[in-house]
Amino acid sequence: MVRRTYVALDIETTGLDLEQDRITEVGAVRFDDDGREIETFQTLVNPGRQIPRFIEQLTGVTNEAVASAPTIDVVSGSISAFLGGDVVVGQNIGFDLARLRKAGVVIGAAALDTAELSRLLLPGRQARGLVDLAAALGVEAADHHRALPDARTAAAVFVALKRQAAALDPGLRLQLARLVSLSDLALSEVIAGESWRDLPAGERALPTVRPAAAYPSLAKVEPLTPTRPEAVTAVFAAARRVFDGYEERTEQAAMAEAVRSAMSDGGHWMVEAGTGVGKSLAYLVPAALHALANGERVVISTNTINLQ
Repeated sequence: MVRRTYVALDIETTGLDLEQDRITEVGAVRFDDDGREIETFQTLVNPGRQIPRFIEQLTGVTNEAVASAPTIDVVSGSISAFLGGDVVVGQNIGFDLARLRKAGVVIGAAALDTAELSRLLLPGRQARGLVDLAAALGVEAADHHRALPDARTAAAVFVALKRQAAALDPGLRLQLARLVSLSDLALSEVIAGESWRDLPAGERALPTVRPAAAYPSLAKVEPLTPTRPEAVTAVFAAARRVFDGYEERTEQAAMAEAVRSAMSDGGHWMVEAGTGVGKSLAYLVPAALHALANGERVVISTNTINLQ
């Protein structure tokens, strides 16, 4: 088996604004598949601007501490050299990479987001912060909001998530990897494990869906046939029978009823619902029932590629 190495990365900043805020600390850990630490990198960075008092208290990185630290352009080459060609791992890693790239740090390897990986392997509704994930996975997390300790925690969380993937039923594991490969090849390799590289390319892909020769013609029903609340309830009841561990969600049912009502009785709704409510099924189920009953197309316009 080929032993791989990764680099867990974390940065601290003066704030969250990509244009205005600056990096104050960089920490990175190189580790292997089993989580063994090989080497580390850590440096404070002079941001060239004041660190707000709140950020000082949150991170422990003070204006006094960074006053004599190098600027990011001085250490950017060292950061790039440490990252090398290894896959970069981190919690919400897009935040860190965007700020490093803006500062001129060259990052060429693929990146793996532990938060995104956790959504795939731990699909419950628990909190997704780094410390929350560490607690859920039995990983020790110390000195949160400092770059090097957080990089160490991210590395341990990543290794624990890999073990979660390895514990999946082999067929389910491969199918999940196939699905993920549509949008993120690097994550799909982590989920599938070493066997992924040995598979013929054709077996890594999902079966091709052949489009119908022609769309069926729609026969619009007049007058409008309203979708009854019991019909929507019956679909979700069927889902509970079919899917193991299906979770009944009060908010999802309320949203589905609002969509059903709008389609049957007219009107417009603007719904704000947080992660985990199950918004997609809440609007798709009543929309599908309405379309089937009335011979009407329903257009769904989404904001993200994942939702598409």
